[in-house]
Amino acid sequence: MMNKFVYRRLLIPVIVVLLLFTYNTASANADINAYPVNFKNADFTRDASKLMYSEKNGIYFYSFTDIRTKGKKFHKNSINGSKIKSKKLFRKLGSLPVFYISGSDNNILLPYIKKDMQHFVCYNLKGKELYHVKCRVPNLIKKGSYIIYDFVSKGNKIYYVADYGTRTKKHGESFYTHIISINKKTGRLLSDKILSSNNVEYDKVLIVGKKIYGLTDNTVFVYSLSGKRLNEYILPEGEKTKSCRVTSDGSIVKDFDFHSIFVKGKNIYYVNRNGIYRLNTSENSEFQLFYDAKNDKYFSDCSLVYGIREIYIVNDKEFYISFNNTYDYESDVPVVILKYLSDK
Repeated sequence: MMNKFVYRRLLIPVIVVLLLFTYNTASANADINAYPVNFKNADFTRDASKLMYSEKNGIYFYSFTDIRTKGKKFHKNSINGSKIKSKKLFRKLGSLPVFYISGSDNNILLPYIKKDMQHFVCYNLKGKELYHVKCRVPNLIKKGSYIIYDFVSKGNKIYYVADYGTRTKKHGESFYTHIISINKKTGRLLSDKILSSNNVEYDKVLIVGKKIYGLTDNTVFVYSLSGKRLNEYILPEGEKTKSCRVTSDGSIVKDFDFHSIFVKGKNIYYVNRNGIYRLNTSENSEFQLFYDAKNDKYFSDCSLVYGIREIYIVNDKEFYISFNNTYDYESDVPVVILKYLSDK
């Protein structure tokens, strides 16, 4: 489902939709207004990283393209107030098959798999390679599926969560979700723990701090980086998809996802068609409505054929929602990004 880093073959340029107005989002949130965020020169052709935020850049992300250009290009797409910046990072990466991106203010981390070897390559923002490490994926079925949910560099280790098929004499062929850690310098496998088997399918997985958060259809599971289950939280009720007619004659209807999470500090944020909910893991065990979206047209209007790609919460007065259209573009990239601000 949404936000798994999966290779997509169809490459179509996408332009962030520009809105020439702001709108009040809900009567219950009369003090919250939404504004379009425009990143000039941003090319979302292939893929884009998760949204990130810093005082220097404001909201920003990395995007990647490899068509209509001389070689492969990465862009850092940032906006801070009224100033719009787009910095080209790379022009040529040889044959490196990159289809997912992680980044920060200082570098970009790019994973890819070749045969049964998992590679991670890290560059600084001038395109200089800082390190390149690889490790063998244990018992990988070469023709099986392989999906990376999330990955992070911590100290001398790289942690990543992946779904893939394995074959062993004892269990035969099976598919599991793994949390794997490797040595960043040598590629030596340090640990490989199974988080779930076939009966649990994650719609999204985030590595935040020292914990892993796995979103399923009705629950958020929390694990340690060693794979130990720490907690689980039941999600609030609400529609998780928006059904839209995606052809002019209305003959094809597609469901777009409205089902995602974001974690900051001790708060877990969850979004469905009702809006955004928040759960403080240190104070209570139930989600409370943080943002009521009953009058937000992007949540309710089925003529807007968008699903939610992700949310990013800066604080109680500022948050962002990016929307995608996986039907027209067959790529999990943002086509609309809205900035929500509270007047209080």
